[in-house]
Amino acid sequence: MKRVHIVSSLVFAAFLSVNVLADAGDAVVAKFNGGSLKVSDLKKFQATAPDQIKAMPFEKVFKPLRDQKVMEAVLETEKNKANLSNDPEVIKLKQEAIKSIEMQVFLKRAAEKEITDAKLMPLYEELVKKFKGQKESEVSIIVCNSKADADKAMQELNAGKNFGEVAKKYSQEPNTSAQGGRLGFLLAPAIDQVLGPDIGKAFKILKSNAHSRNIISKGGKFIIVYRGDSRPATPPTFDEVKSQLKGMYFQKALFEYLQGVVKRSGLQVFTVDGKPDKFDLLSSKAPRGA
Repeated sequence: MKRVHIVSSLVFAAFLSVNVLADAGDAVVAKFNGGSLKVSDLKKFQATAPDQIKAMPFEKVFKPLRDQKVMEAVLETEKNKANLSNDPEVIKLKQEAIKSIEMQVFLKRAAEKEITDAKLMPLYEELVKKFKGQKESEVSIIVCNSKADADKAMQELNAGKNFGEVAKKYSQEPNTSAQGGRLGFLLAPAIDQVLGPDIGKAFKILKSNAHSRNIISKGGKFIIVYRGDSRPATPPTFDEVKSQLKGMYFQKALFEYLQGVVKRSGLQVFTVDGKPDKFDLLSSKAPRGA
């Protein structure tokens, strides 16, 4: 399994995003104006939500998500009754919105053209320095939906059975169970981010090649964590973190592009009494792009 680095390890935080309401099937959760809202509708909404919402257990976001979407649907019905499609004010606002979106897309693409590997390399070198002297540990987990299954897993582990085999047998975490519960190697600062403070605390006191002696209850799940080997941390390759580095450099790239635009335009600005003045790009409130 590919080694996990601190710069990308947050993607694994979703392993605790369990769906306690799955057993409810596709139940109707709201009725209004002859329409309805189902569990599957809310799950689709959650899947397109910001990462923070995506990573939360469904039962935690169910009620606020349901109420938000019901209100939106009710208002949509009322809005349609007003028949605003050809309203002059709506048309004007649509045109302004389209212009704004076009500008955002244009600036995003223009800034991306400014980003080169050579410009990203100093950021990468700074990242590499942070790995010096660090250690990373192999992390594995067993996540069970019931205390009974977790107890069975713990009994087999205490009897000396291999953690990976026990994880394949009992773990119900879909992203890791087939790999014997293995999350990969994590740097110490990333442990709490990925596992959460409670599980991270239990992990940090473990010796190498040992599992937690207590079952950890979190979000309706029952978890056993395992600490494998530790090794000196090695930084990710440039290609592995290139997309993150691009995101870090984006605003600077956009500023570089805007500087070029000003230079190519032959721009001249003047004071109120007609004297030559200096154009300040930082205070010009130029669009920031997407």
